[in-house]
Amino acid sequence: MAYQLNQDKELLLPYRKACKKHTVTFELGIQEDTKRHLFALNDRVQRAGNEVSTTLQKRIDQMRRTRAYRKLCRDYEWKTEHMKDLPPDTADYQALAEGRRKTEEALSSMQREFGITRGEVQALMQKKAQLCSIPSAIASARGDDIWREIEKILRTGDSTLPLQERGDFPLMQARNIREGICLKIDETKDRLVVCMDGFPDMPLLVPKKDIFLQDEYSALLGFLKHPEQETEKARQYQKTGKAEPVFRPCFCSICCRVIRRKLRCYVMIHVCAGSLKRKKSMQPEISGSTPECNPSRV
Repeated sequence: MAYQLNQDKELLLPYRKACKKHTVTFELGIQEDTKRHLFALNDRVQRAGNEVSTTLQKRIDQMRRTRAYRKLCRDYEWKTEHMKDLPPDTADYQALAEGRRKTEEALSSMQREFGITRGEVQALMQKKAQLCSIPSAIASARGDDIWREIEKILRTGDSTLPLQERGDFPLMQARNIREGICLKIDETKDRLVVCMDGFPDMPLLVPKKDIFLQDEYSALLGFLKHPEQETEKARQYQKTGKAEPVFRPCFCSICCRVIRRKLRCYVMIHVCAGSLKRKKSMQPEISGSTPECNPSRV
């Protein structure tokens, strides 16, 4: 029983933008062999991402060594600096703004010539994904992360792209609840499970003493049983302008960690709703789920 997204975008998109978002984390109740396979996939994602980052870093360095690129950067900085002292409604400001826009277009054109584009990053990442047996949805999310880093260093002038060291355990994301990492209902046991190609169904662990996670789990389960409630709330928002959130899972991420020399795997569920209130009597178990995947605990 997979949750199917409603295609009525004109109705749902404004409602979804108005709703708050939060992330809830559950530990996966899986066998040791499955954990090791997840860690192996995590390692392949890390190595593939580093190889793509290294390739793009070489292209960026080649572009930065050209005189034309350095001249365009100086021209852009000069115009930006002189625009600060001018009122926006003056002719001089408008002329500088138009000149800076043309400089931006020239910089973008040069980036395309050197193959520094989001499309090229995604193409390289998908090629690595096929060679390393990485799900396409996870590779696509990793490619988006790399592209954001590229945009950052081009904007700020930083020298190099960050590379993930072995053991960093990057998040494995699939930014579509229907692809890569799926959240479904196991109807035989009436429970939530995470599904990935090549892996058995991975149930979520909910500690008995953690009332907060129990409530969040029940809310997610309730929505997946009755996804039509989102359309009803969206129609209500369209009429009243008041957004009453439903616990719709947007996408999932897998987090692998080594804690106290034990392999632990978590699923981080990004939910289109504000988090539920924590009960004062909540006493989370150490061996159960953790509210976040903190690299400092590794």
